[in-house]
Amino acid sequence: MAKPSAPRKPNVTATYEATLVYYDEPQLILLSTSNNKKIIAVAVVDEAAEYPFFGAEISKEQWEKYLRQINDLRYLFEYPKSNKWYVFDFANLSDANKIRMRRIDRADIPEEYIPAGQFFARSHTEPLGALESELGVEKFLIDGSWDFPDFSAFYGKISDLYALFLSIVRYGSKDTERVVRGNIRAAYRRYPLKGGASYRFFYRDLFSTQSIMDRLNVDSIQYASPGHVDVHARHDIFGEIHLSISNYKKNAHEITQSYRALRKYLSKARLLTSSAEQFDSLSPYALPIEVHTSALCRALSFPYLDQIKELTGGNILASSKIILSFTRRVDKSFRFFAEGRVAFEAGSVGQRVDLSEYEALPPELDEDDADEELEE
Repeated sequence: MAKPSAPRKPNVTATYEATLVYYDEPQLILLSTSNNKKIIAVAVVDEAAEYPFFGAEISKEQWEKYLRQINDLRYLFEYPKSNKWYVFDFANLSDANKIRMRRIDRADIPEEYIPAGQFFARSHTEPLGALESELGVEKFLIDGSWDFPDFSAFYGKISDLYALFLSIVRYGSKDTERVVRGNIRAAYRRYPLKGGASYRFFYRDLFSTQSIMDRLNVDSIQYASPGHVDVHARHDIFGEIHLSISNYKKNAHEITQSYRALRKYLSKARLLTSSAEQFDSLSPYALPIEVHTSALCRALSFPYLDQIKELTGGNILASSKIILSFTRRVDKSFRFFAEGRVAFEAGSVGQRVDLSEYEALPPELDEDDADEELEE
């Protein structure tokens, strides 16, 4: 009895989206399928077709990582998440931008079809237009002496501020998927916020809810003095960070006084080291905490207290502790500017932080792990 032949792989119809590389004619293109998968395809040599292309079906995450230069083009063709590859003749593209593709097995792919390594998205010759994300390159100007721990501390605080602002914006967006909104909400309610570890895990969880395309990411560093650090960031979120640091310069003393007043109240009520998860919203402490927290938010020009309260499920103690942690991160970030070691590039999201009218810095705020009760 003859052995049955393997079932023929079905053809697939895809929609042409964009040309990524063009030399005389398209060399690298992007397509999509009816189930919202991306297919990246490269021109190849095949005498049986007029305009032969070879494509790989990749996941949204792989496409976003490629755009962020986390992996090169060859990686997409070697390791597509779907394990699906196609060949097609681009000359058969219809007026509706549809193209029929034939699926092929990995074993049947000629090695010369796989692109060479070290080709990254920055080498595209064509703009992505509507496919471009809201991210752009923002620049920190740096000067003076920097050790690696200094840079790590500065970037860590900026990353935390970015994660908090992004979580608020994404949670409030109708375009954010329900599961992502749920993950953001869970991050705000998961930890007791009794000390340093809780806050580190809180900001780590906010980071984990970010899409690859939204994340803050270092693009390039020039360590010379003066030098610069270029980061990929959403313009709107980076703008929030800029405003927070600029406002801290103008209002540092009032911010510090409001911060210490709230922290002192929580300490005397023995709430600094108590679990926020167990706080009773009907507690007599709730209203004074809200009054102190609102005063701190006004000093910070932070307009998102209501959103923080919604994310914490109306828990004003958890909300107040998150605002305290936010203030600490603005304070730590601002001091790099005050020392003259960092400046925003003029024209990015605003002008350089001007310290000409600033008289004296208040004492530096405490660390996350300093949440211990004050002596009576």
